[in-house]
Amino acid sequence: MCNHPLWPKTKTIMENGTNFPLRPIDDHLRQQDLLHNLDYKNHKSAGTSSTLAKHMSEEVIHGWSLPLPPEFAIEMKDAEIAPHGMVHQNTITDLGEIVDKERVTHDQSFPGRFSKESINSRIRDDDLAPCLFGYMCKRVIHYIVGCRQRHPSTKIWISKIDWKSAYRRQHLNQKTAVKSLTQVCIDGVWILLMALRLTFGGKACPSEWGCISEPVTDLATDILNCDDWDPSNLHAPDQELFPSPSSLVNDIPFASAQPTIVNIPTEDKGKCDVYLDDMVAVGPDLPGNARRLEAAIPLAIHTICRPIMQPEPIPRKAIISTNKLKAEGAIEERKLLLGWLFDTRRLLISLPDDKLQAWSTDIKHLLGTKQATHPQLDKLVGRLNHVGYIIPTARHFLSRIRKLKTKAKFKRQVSIPSLVLADFELWLTFLSSANKGISMNLLTYRQPSHLFRSDACEHGLGGYSADGLAWRWHLPNHLLSRAHINLLEFLASIICIWLDILRGKVPPQSCILSMGDSTTATGWLRKSNFQEDNEDDEETTAKLVAARHLATLIQNAQACLYAQWFKGEDNDISDSLSRDLHISPPALCDLLLLNFPSQVPNNFRIVELPSAITSWVSLLLASLPVNKARLVKHKTTKLGAGTDGSGSSKRSNTTTIPSSLASTSRGAEPYSSALLPKPCVKPATLASLSTPWLKAQSEPPLITWHRPSGLVTGLTHGSTTEETLTGFYNNSTKGTKTLTKMSHNKRPSH
Repeated sequence: MCNHPLWPKTKTIMENGTNFPLRPIDDHLRQQDLLHNLDYKNHKSAGTSSTLAKHMSEEVIHGWSLPLPPEFAIEMKDAEIAPHGMVHQNTITDLGEIVDKERVTHDQSFPGRFSKESINSRIRDDDLAPCLFGYMCKRVIHYIVGCRQRHPSTKIWISKIDWKSAYRRQHLNQKTAVKSLTQVCIDGVWILLMALRLTFGGKACPSEWGCISEPVTDLATDILNCDDWDPSNLHAPDQELFPSPSSLVNDIPFASAQPTIVNIPTEDKGKCDVYLDDMVAVGPDLPGNARRLEAAIPLAIHTICRPIMQPEPIPRKAIISTNKLKAEGAIEERKLLLGWLFDTRRLLISLPDDKLQAWSTDIKHLLGTKQATHPQLDKLVGRLNHVGYIIPTARHFLSRIRKLKTKAKFKRQVSIPSLVLADFELWLTFLSSANKGISMNLLTYRQPSHLFRSDACEHGLGGYSADGLAWRWHLPNHLLSRAHINLLEFLASIICIWLDILRGKVPPQSCILSMGDSTTATGWLRKSNFQEDNEDDEETTAKLVAARHLATLIQNAQACLYAQWFKGEDNDISDSLSRDLHISPPALCDLLLLNFPSQVPNNFRIVELPSAITSWVSLLLASLPVNKARLVKHKTTKLGAGTDGSGSSKRSNTTTIPSSLASTSRGAEPYSSALLPKPCVKPATLASLSTPWLKAQSEPPLITWHRPSGLVTGLTHGSTTEETLTGFYNNSTKGTKTLTKMSHNKRPSH
């Protein structure tokens, strides 16, 4: 363990306990906050319920909290107190049943009445170890897809192990313990409790716990890759509790893995990852792998943790949750992980049935009452944002709900507008789609299968695809000076995608790379929090309508977006399509091939847009008011300059004399010169068009798609720059010269 990059921090925690890195607070204000919070007691969600008393009694019995008289809080140096709350969760029994569970929280974000500061607001973020677990789900998806790329018809196993009472395994330093006080009422008597272990509510706690769980996870991966390890001879004591492996029926076909733009390393002995206290091992069903995948994590946890003595001075629970081990411990092809159902055979990730039922019921209730409270909307937004992870385009339909939630924060209840009700109706469809399953291929860093380039000016739109289909549309006079140029750029990107969908050229699991020269419009392909300062509601509404239409198109096509910005001067063809409306289509095709042969795709041709597209765009633009400030003179490109014009000399009266004689041998082979050589520049293809831009953009951060293995004994992954994996834990990646420019004229997301 001493070779692990996090070991110095881990060693300090184990020897001295967790010490929150806090900014100091004025002592007089601290004392005033303390007196006020002593009187405040707890949040309404906790109150004086018997559930809270039961939970906190367990904390004392197991030595996780120290009971004290309330007046001691005033006498303790640097003491601070925060209220309790209660949240409702689900857990699983040893029979596999989902049951309700209440979890006590410690609201250390609760600001002091006088200082306006809380424990969490004073945490020095730069002094915390980086949290890596947030990308765990995406990394597991990439590893599964990588296994399927290498093994098209091999089972892929998943094993999942939970730490039991993970935060209660890590003790607090005395300086932090006195700042982690709470209160509980037992049998009518208020008792002061000093937390002795990590709190459920401390901002620093995920990072501090990660300094334990992350090295243990990497140790488990090292064990998997150790050729000398025989799991039948060396394993954790509770290994016999594991259920037998569970695989799907043989007649279910293996889904194919699509190409990725990142090079997923070959790790066929298996891989481990972690999300706080949930550890997972994944690997292909190769000889000997099943047993190793089952035993590696329990052995790593058993190695790092102290065994239970007989007898213990105070009650101590087993380090691995026995109930969950019996219910979820089997290696499977279909496993519930982080609230999602992973199916490695079909390469699907799905919303479980119980969540579909509960979340749909909540939405239908709001549709029926047309009224909502802030807690209802707050809980619902969290759930829908969860769904937005596997259906990214669904996030476009969260902005109005978030705005309503903000409004409801200051009212007892709010009426739900008709547009938000329409969003709720659509979210029922998204929930159903999530329940049926979303392909993991749509959630990886994909190699684009479809490439579009588009551009817009104040007078026209244009674009083309990699297979040579081009289009352009001259805005009618009555639609001029209505939309901002960014909205026109956004509409051009949508038209490119929509046109190919109407042609039936976008099969399921397609990855669409839509490129334009507007960073703002490209960003709108993925998010809808784009209301700008001093912007009229009509324009914001128009952008939302366009974004939702795009999201619906992508969702119905079962495709994904890969948007990338590139410089306008490299956008010659689409720039000409949107501006050179005075040149006929055949002449424009010839000019483009003459001037930009390396950019023109094979079979390049300009077609008329279907009326379904032009009618929709016209209706959208007509909904906007005319803004005379946007009325600009139409400018064409310099394409074709000098190829036409009036003659510079008078017409000659000289009789034309043939320069060659007439053929005398009509029946013989005609005289001719040799065939001209092929053009020196080959017309562009999908690969040639997309490769330069894909190479130029920044590499996806390593931690978002791959967890380096072999931290203790193995080799470092090539994408990290250090010999050890310190770079991995500092989230360092290699950037390239092309950067996406950031706009600063946006309002904060709601």
